[in-house]
Amino acid sequence: MNINPKSKLYIQLSILTLVFFGFLFVAYYIFGLVKQESKNLTNKKTELFQIKEKRKKIIESFEKFDLVKDDVKKLDNFLLASDDELKFIVFLEDVARKYMLNQSINISGQQKNKNLKYITFQVSLSGPFDGVMRFIKEVENAPYYANIINLSLKRVEVGRSVSAGNRLDYPLKENDVSASFVIRVYNY
Repeated sequence: MNINPKSKLYIQLSILTLVFFGFLFVAYYIFGLVKQESKNLTNKKTELFQIKEKRKKIIESFEKFDLVKDDVKKLDNFLLASDDELKFIVFLEDVARKYMLNQSINISGQQKNKNLKYITFQVSLSGPFDGVMRFIKEVENAPYYANIINLSLKRVEVGRSVSAGNRLDYPLKENDVSASFVIRVYNY
């Protein structure tokens, strides 16, 4: 078969055009794949960077925790356990007995202020002024995180006895005082 040169040129141009467009299609397809993989790689790098940052923050947090973990244990010793109100009441009674004070202790129950939980105790004392002051000082220095609020002191009548329920009943003397205050004990 004999093809004239003009037809041969058209056939060659057609084949070259098809090959050229084939290369363009393959290049476009490969470029699309490269572009997609580039996006995936960028996302993975970003994710890896975020993971490294989180890891760094976690390590820093552990280092900070290691610095304060002994203090956290000490802090737990100052906080009263939620179900340990009786322990604190016995402490108050022992201190009152030590200074020969009549006492009345009422518990208001557990309350919450912001993120802090505390138990409120209403305490009434009567006895020698220096005994009341020593009682207050001993409560302030107690191994509990406690605040004394609304302290009220007044002089009581001579010879009058204040009943304190089942507790010891000490007769009042000249210059004795009556004290009433609220103790807020923080707990966990």
